[in-house]
Amino acid sequence: MELLNEIGVGKKNAVTLLQLTWRTGEKERAVRKEIQRLREDGHLIINDQDGKGYYVATELDEIARQYHQDRSRFLSIATRLKTARRILKDAGMLDEERDSPAYEQMSLFDEPLTTT
Repeated sequence: MELLNEIGVGKKNAVTLLQLTWRTGEKERAVRKEIQRLREDGHLIINDQDGKGYYVATELDEIARQYHQDRSRFLSIATRLKTARRILKDAGMLDEERDSPAYEQMSLFDEPLTTT
């Protein structure tokens, strides 16, 4: 998939996810995965969450806006993870070696905590 060629440069050339699926013939999930891969490869693909779509950032203000948006999202997720980690640790359900849940699925509403 040559997705990078379909993504506009600069906010004024933003392309929606729907447009990208039409242009590439791929499903939304495949397009999102490719965008993630491109980002991991170092391409600064922005989505301001304003409905205008994806674009390659060229201006510092675009990059700064994305940075602050992503940082806010990261901090929100980190806060939720901290709370979940504490609850799982207190319940003895955290694999300390890997810092991951020891069970596939847990319920906080059943007494005692069980897997389902």
